[in-house]
Amino acid sequence: ARILHKRGLDPYAVWIARCREKGISPWLSMRMNDVHNATNRKDYQHSTFWVEHPEYHRGPPDSKHWQDRALDYGIPEVREHAMSFIRELLERYDPDGIELDWMRFGYHFRVGEEEQGRQTLIHFMRKVRELANDRAKQRGHPIQVGARVPTHPDAAAQLGMDGAVWAREGLVDMLVATPFFMTSDFDIPIELW
Repeated sequence: ARILHKRGLDPYAVWIARCREKGISPWLSMRMNDVHNATNRKDYQHSTFWVEHPEYHRGPPDSKHWQDRALDYGIPEVREHAMSFIRELLERYDPDGIELDWMRFGYHFRVGEEEQGRQTLIHFMRKVRELANDRAKQRGHPIQVGARVPTHPDAAAQLGMDGAVWAREGLVDMLVATPFFMTSDFDIPIELW
């Protein structure tokens, strides 16, 4: 990545152009709360924002559990940080869609604040839809919004995600019910969604 950057090459711009050339619909995917190696604060994968703001994590600072190191979307600064990244992706690139991966990782609120979090994420997704629609007008083609959520609607709700409302309100064009750690699940209860 460093060499490509040094040479002035943006792989995502190249890939998007190549996809269009080959008749493939290019999408971008954003992990909404990636906490790989969260117990190692010095790991290279962590953003400066994550490192510099432990008070924005969903759990207590002395917790040893990786889930507690996820960013808390109940905090306005966390939402604005994520929104600014989405805005950058949509301004910098020309995708046909953007997928918000709420499953990497699915812990977005402090324990006990998930119900209130559902309303917070509905509002967040409304802003994402507005951004995508505004950018689509500027680009001259639709920009779809997708979201990855847990396989079961109840599990999603317990984590603060209400994909059914997102779909009913037209905030997403595609909702992907997906398992967390398993690579496949052949019995996802689609009928419940």
